Amino acid sequence: MLKVSALTVSYGSFQAVREVSFEVRPGELVVLLGANGAGKTTIFRAVSGLTPADRGSRIEWAGQELSSLSPRAIVDSGLSHCPEGRKLFPELSVGTNLRLGAYRCHDKAEIQRRLARVLELFPPLSGRMNDPAGALSGGQQQMVSVGRALMAEPKILLLDEPSVSLAPKVVAQVLEAVAAINRTGTMVLLSEQNAYAALEIAHRGYVLEGGRLVLHGPAAELMQHDEVRRAYMGA
Repeated sequence: MLKVSALTVSYGSFQAVREVSFEVRPGELVVLLGANGAGKTTIFRAVSGLTPADRGSRIEWAGQELSSLSPRAIVDSGLSHCPEGRKLFPELSVGTNLRLGAYRCHDKAEIQRRLARVLELFPPLSGRMNDPAGALSGGQQQMVSVGRALMAEPKILLLDEPSVSLAPKVVAQVLEAVAAINRTGTMVLLSEQNAYAALEIAHRGYVLEGGRLVLHGPAAELMQHDEVRRAYMGA
């Protein structure tokens, strides 16, 4: 289980995240909802060890405190982070970008098994393995980004805004793949602005506003909550 308690993250005198607590239980897909600047990306970076949390914060994964671990050690513990903006190497091939996600694995047969799983989830990539990642459509690049994170064979996958700038049809494809990943047993923490699409596949959700947690509950209940509907669904 991932358990975050009293997480506060500051940039100088500015507190981007303040006293946020949440958890992702085994088998769950949990969504963090919030507008730009709500603190979602900062939370992801703190959990994955890329941004230090303030004193008093606690991040526990599988019973282990993560704050003292390096990002590499956090990946080795079974946590993989797919960042907002894809962060691919555009001049390298799709295949190379994907294999970079398995850089800690030295078993060629195992790497091929992981690659086969990614291509099963994202069939459009099968015929593009030798193409530069930068030549792909935005949706296909997002598939590569998610696939690269999966190549680490995580027990929990952190997905930061995977639907940004994608056409509605592609958003549906990517989020269905996310749901499929979760159905195979991988825990997922998903950050999303597209509340309706995210809550449709999530078990539970948390709503962030100005770096604070303001609402949480089962996905079905949040989908019917007046405040969530007004703020994120235009209802």
